[in-house]
Amino acid sequence: MEDAFLVFCGLANKNNSLKLNEVSFIEEICFTEGVNLLVHLGFVLCSLVGLIVIKCRWSFITTFQIDSGLRGWIHFPCHTIRWILAFFYIFISACCLGVGILSQLYTKFDRPFIYIPDAAQLASCLLSIIYYHAAESANAPMFLVLFIFHWPAAFSINVFKIYQLYSQKFINSDLTFLLVCILISIYGFFLILELSIFFKKGYFCPGYSRDIPPLELQDPGKKFHQPYVNILSQITYTWISWLLKSGYQEPIKMEDLGELPQEETALKNFDLLKMYYDQQKENKPSGTAGSRDLGKVYFKAFGGPFLMAAVLKIIGDLAGFGGPLCITGILRFVSAESKESAKGIHFVSFWEFTSNGYVLAFLMLCTVLLQNVCLQISYYIVIRAGIHIKAALQTMIYLKALSLPVWVLSGGHLTVGQIINHMSVDAFQIMMAAFMGYYVIAIPIQIILAVLLLYNQLGYSALIGVSTIVVLIPIQYFISKRFVSIQRRTMEYSDERIKKSNEMLQSIKLLKLYSWEGIFIKAVEVAREKELKYMLKGAVYVVSTLFLTQVTPLIATTLTFSIYSSLSGSPLTADKAFSALALFDKFNTPLHLLPVVVKISVNAVVSTCRLASFFNTEELKRMTESNIASKETGTRGKNGKMSYELVQTEGTDGPDHSSNYNGSLDHPHKQHLDSIINFPNGAKPDESNIDDVELRPKCSIGNVLEIHNGYFAWDSNSDRSVLQDISIQISKSKVTVIIGKVGSGKTTLISAILGEMSTLSGHVMWASANQPLAYSAQTAWLRNASLQDNIVFEESFNEERFQAVIEACALQPDIDVLPAGRLTEIGEKGINLSGGQKQRVSVARALYSRCSVVILDDPLSALDVHVGSRVFHQGIMGMLKKENRTAVFVTHKLEYAEEADYVSKIF
Repeated sequence: MEDAFLVFCGLANKNNSLKLNEVSFIEEICFTEGVNLLVHLGFVLCSLVGLIVIKCRWSFITTFQIDSGLRGWIHFPCHTIRWILAFFYIFISACCLGVGILSQLYTKFDRPFIYIPDAAQLASCLLSIIYYHAAESANAPMFLVLFIFHWPAAFSINVFKIYQLYSQKFINSDLTFLLVCILISIYGFFLILELSIFFKKGYFCPGYSRDIPPLELQDPGKKFHQPYVNILSQITYTWISWLLKSGYQEPIKMEDLGELPQEETALKNFDLLKMYYDQQKENKPSGTAGSRDLGKVYFKAFGGPFLMAAVLKIIGDLAGFGGPLCITGILRFVSAESKESAKGIHFVSFWEFTSNGYVLAFLMLCTVLLQNVCLQISYYIVIRAGIHIKAALQTMIYLKALSLPVWVLSGGHLTVGQIINHMSVDAFQIMMAAFMGYYVIAIPIQIILAVLLLYNQLGYSALIGVSTIVVLIPIQYFISKRFVSIQRRTMEYSDERIKKSNEMLQSIKLLKLYSWEGIFIKAVEVAREKELKYMLKGAVYVVSTLFLTQVTPLIATTLTFSIYSSLSGSPLTADKAFSALALFDKFNTPLHLLPVVVKISVNAVVSTCRLASFFNTEELKRMTESNIASKETGTRGKNGKMSYELVQTEGTDGPDHSSNYNGSLDHPHKQHLDSIINFPNGAKPDESNIDDVELRPKCSIGNVLEIHNGYFAWDSNSDRSVLQDISIQISKSKVTVIIGKVGSGKTTLISAILGEMSTLSGHVMWASANQPLAYSAQTAWLRNASLQDNIVFEESFNEERFQAVIEACALQPDIDVLPAGRLTEIGEKGINLSGGQKQRVSVARALYSRCSVVILDDPLSALDVHVGSRVFHQGIMGMLKKENRTAVFVTHKLEYAEEADYVSKIF
């Protein structure tokens, strides 16, 4: 035993001419390292046994399906911190082994205690992370008790070793002392982590129960497990290996990918973006958000991941500079003379360690790994967040388009082509800016560090070479400025092209009938030629920028090497030349990406301005709103002054709505109106200005809708009202028919009821907030779906109700002649249906809905007399009356007016 100890300490050789105090120190440090070796070997053996037990237990659970619902990726407390600390522990252990091997090389006699314990430490450190992963995957925290014994033992041994080194003055230049101090800190952190897990989980307490995996892991339909796996699997994507194997064997289908997690859905990200956008609008006095405000919204909603990605990107770029520095050291190591070995024990210093070529090669490998890992994680973060922004913006644009009033689209303020561009082009440009945005910070840092390191290597000649890059910056700025204006014009012509293409596709049937294809094709081609003209100009500027980017590093390198010897007075050595080449190569990526980043940034700014203007477009007013305008009520409308009268038909019970409104305020509920209007200083209605009136809108009992003294215009900024002095009441569960001459304003009144028009003055009051409506427009609207889906329209399907609606709308004969019956797919805008069929399908959709209020705008105009009579009697007066639903019915057929509960005539 004593001989083995002497061999382990390197004292068995009789040629050792060491002093007594040196022998004593070697024996002391050797004994400490022997205990350290036993600690790590003991952990290795125990962890191997633990892995076997965990494997057997897992197989037992899988075979007999015992408690299988409690297995899965259960992250123990401080999961991420442990993995990061474990990677750092592996690196420090590898450095300790390298120090031991180098110390042995610089020692004349073999002393195994210098490197064997470090090798065992590296093995135990690798096994510790494997063991932890196995315990975590099996959701068995009780197996972590092994660490509670291992970390204190390793911590104590290294503290004693530090004391021995300190007593022998191995402090200032000895790298071993520094590494042992770091190991003590690592063991201390690991011990704290284990104790925190022990007390939080309480896995040896009587009431302990294991954690249940997240719901998404228990759902077999959710296959996106990236957030739940360990860091190593996230970096290497080993968790997705099952998909790669499946794709190798057979083509991957959409159902193989599983359902989208909740955090990745467009609705989740839209809610986040909309919340911050509304907050930003509330903070603005004008109530609108500009392009800068929209940029702040991006950052508030999704800025956190981008900051993390930017930090990782900077760390990766800094690690990338390790390669050129290591090249210099390796070349110096190759040309240096070998060092003479020492007779006694020798611990290498920091400079001896970092000047060794093999160590530098290992450090270069580590820096490359660190660089690629950081960059890969940062790319994943920004790509994922960029897709979130795009999905949220597209959802927000879509919902905004649905809430636009008719006059915005029909009045030329916006076109369908512009909205399509917003959803496709602008959202894509914002996403690309998210992908490349952090380069705005990373590129200057890379260039500054490269310049500083080049100056350190080559002196003033490097600065002269780099100055060529600075000289070319104004040229690139000029090109970028020109590209901005060209990009704006390109987007304008793109909007025009999409608008014309959309018009052509929407009217393709008419074009074919009149043989107008050539005219519209020429119009689209002219718009496309204008767009291509500016796209070509932009491409010329992009090519010019890329050319300057590629040529600049070559010019700088040639100029620097040419003048180096003249300025420094010394020849250009191999180590300086190769390291300088590597550093000049660092300019390629930032200079290559600079024009791309500028282009993407410019596009993003332009798109943000466009989106900010689009989001500030006026929307439909909510039903619960009552707008009070300060405009004079005597403004003449486009259709002149309008009035109407309500007539209760004979034999109908209900409140008396009979009156004649010819611009006056007299109506059956004048007393009710007087009760909700407070006139200051006792002024009478005809004595008070609209600015002095305080209105308290409230709908009367028994009415669904009331309009009092309404003045309406299509544009809120218009000084001319289209409808004037409108007062109407719609009773609950009654059928109200609106009649009038052609062009008298019946459809306009319906638009005012629906909130499509701007209320200049007066009140539009609904009985309940967010009143659901079923609306059948004068021009039938159908979507590209089956006939059944067009009628059901996302409602729950009920066969009995569906058949009743079909009978009421006389659609059964039409369904019988369709190729696939009610499952026949209807083309865009109902191209394969006649006008009457489309109108009846639109009415059937309104009847099938469960909405308590149904508005039908002249649905009988395109129907034959007998078909229209059936729709009116069985549908409107049948189903709607039977279900006690409120109906507002616009028609020119006066024979149906006498059967309604109320008739409103517009003069």
